[in-house]
Amino acid sequence: MVDDLHLLDRWSRSPPVATGVLAAGGAAVLAAALCASGVLREMPTALLLSGFALAAAATTALAIRGARERQRVWGMARLLNRTVRQSPMLVLITDVRQRIIHVNPAFTALTGHPADEALGRNACMLATEGADPEADAAFRSALRDGTAFRGPLRLRRRGGGTLWLGARITALRDDRGEVTHLVLVGEDVGQQREQEARLRRISHELEERVVERTLELARRTEELATANAELESFNYTLSHDLRRPLTTIRSFSEFLLEDYGERLDDAGRADLRRVMAAADRMDLMIRDLLRLCRVQRAPLERRAVDVGAVGRAIMDDLRRSAPERSLRFEAAGPLQTEADPELLRLVLENLLENAWKYTARREQAEVVLGAREREGRREFYVRDNGAGFDAARAREAFEPFKRLHRHEEFEGTGIGLATVKRAVERHGGEVWVDAAPERGATFWFTLAPTPADAAGSRSDRP
Repeated sequence: MVDDLHLLDRWSRSPPVATGVLAAGGAAVLAAALCASGVLREMPTALLLSGFALAAAATTALAIRGARERQRVWGMARLLNRTVRQSPMLVLITDVRQRIIHVNPAFTALTGHPADEALGRNACMLATEGADPEADAAFRSALRDGTAFRGPLRLRRRGGGTLWLGARITALRDDRGEVTHLVLVGEDVGQQREQEARLRRISHELEERVVERTLELARRTEELATANAELESFNYTLSHDLRRPLTTIRSFSEFLLEDYGERLDDAGRADLRRVMAAADRMDLMIRDLLRLCRVQRAPLERRAVDVGAVGRAIMDDLRRSAPERSLRFEAAGPLQTEADPELLRLVLENLLENAWKYTARREQAEVVLGAREREGRREFYVRDNGAGFDAARAREAFEPFKRLHRHEEFEGTGIGLATVKRAVERHGGEVWVDAAPERGATFWFTLAPTPADAAGSRSDRP
């Protein structure tokens, strides 16, 4: 009996069960009263009790359904509360007077203000300088018109400092459409703003550099135009003003030698010949200078060229000029390339003529024209077993008027290799040399730029 009472008591404490019990009890009391009054005296008792039982069961079912609905609503409310609390975004809710009524933990983490310190205070406490006009205007606009605010919002951190939010402020309304609360949701965009500011500074610096480079380019273009004009004047001077006196000196010296040579002693005739030879050397130097100038100014037109065929043609001309010479020439390997034919021939003429000249004292002279693939590019070379030179002076070989041998040993103007260097550089390539005294020399050159060329580093160069 005691156990039954305890069980009944537990059921009665449950809202839906208690409601059902009360309904059943009320139905029993009503049935007893009706029977006592004789109203239901003729109605079968079983039918009467069945009706009241059904009414009690229906009342109980409705009570249980209402409880489940309340549980669902409370569960959703707890989910929404958990969502706001765990959100990484700042959430702040105020009433229509801008008093803070709720903040989430992210608010404290970003602003430094504890929740108990912020609740009940005016939201303008977050203004950077007293009352922030931008934030205040946004709040008041939402209060007055219910308009939303979306954009950057600057707030004050606890203890100093500024917090930039990417904020959104919206108004909550009741069933009548009147504003009841304001909700501010935002995330920290301070780092993003710093990056944007840095990008703007970089963009501004780049624009300034572009302007500076443009002005520098314009200045250099003007300087180049001036240099070209001066070069034109120099070429004219070389071609006419300097060569004309040399022609006169050479011609009169030859006339003197022919017409009055018998009246001169051996020393006089030798002096005239030295004058004529000096004039010839000067004329040759002028011609070489003119060729060097043309290399710098000539248009570059790349076409397929057989380097070996060009080299053999040049060597045939040299052999015809001195048929008594004994020299073995070899054009080794496939030597096809893309280059300007005229400039390439100029390169090979100078290199092969040098090899022909510096092997003149060898009984078994050898000259090889070849190529090799190295580091993804083709390197051409002209190798001889001639006089050679000190490798420490290799860089001087390509400077104008620099000669590595005395004129008494080997003739020359000192401009040929400088011309080779300019012609190769016009192709975007480079030229270098390996040499040793009395062991010959190997001149290397490329005709197209590569990443290795752009880096400008070679471990095997002198």
